[in-house]
Amino acid sequence: MKMMAIGMGKQKGADYYHKAALHYTYYKIIVDAGRIVIKSAPILCGLGILENGYDETAKIVALRPEEIETEEQSLLTKAKRMMPKLPFHEIDLLIVDEIGKDISGVGIDPNVTGRNRDLIGTFPHPTNVKRIFVRDLTESSNGNANGIGLVDLTTRRLVDKIDYQATYMNAITSISIEKAAVPMYFDTDQRAIEVALGSIGLTPPEESRIVRIKIHCI
Repeated sequence: MKMMAIGMGKQKGADYYHKAALHYTYYKIIVDAGRIVIKSAPILCGLGILENGYDETAKIVALRPEEIETEEQSLLTKAKRMMPKLPFHEIDLLIVDEIGKDISGVGIDPNVTGRNRDLIGTFPHPTNVKRIFVRDLTESSNGNANGIGLVDLTTRRLVDKIDYQATYMNAITSISIEKAAVPMYFDTDQRAIEVALGSIGLTPPEESRIVRIKIHCI
């Protein structure tokens, strides 16, 4: 349903639908637009690909146009159950080796980290991370660092790779310009970690809960 609305709408359609979602919610916009596309366009079928927490294909399902809206809801529930999860709900410092468009449309998946920031607001999530430190940007992102605004600290090597035109266009189209904001950055990982652990309260570094993930939580 999302691809028929935002995907097939290209940049102009995506820009309009994101703006409309501020007034009518993403759910209503995606469903309404999807229904119109199914009714007016020659849609042969919908192909749903579900992934597990290890970035592997778990299931492939083909749906006739009249089945897409209802069946996709159950597939979404299954996909959410297979999503990667962090090992603790309370984390002092989350170290992420890489963010990128090949990992998540937002660069760093809020459904995993529990961290989101835009005009739509936050969403309930059991995970509470005090500080997020991102070390690098994936090569496949081609400089698009959308989502960097969701983290607290990063490195100079990541900042040096940012293609600001691509990053800004992504954030502007999704009307979530907060996600393109560059946080404080440091020349070394060690300095970034020192600053992060020095800003979590009275918990000493040796007693802090630190989680490090590479790309996906596995």
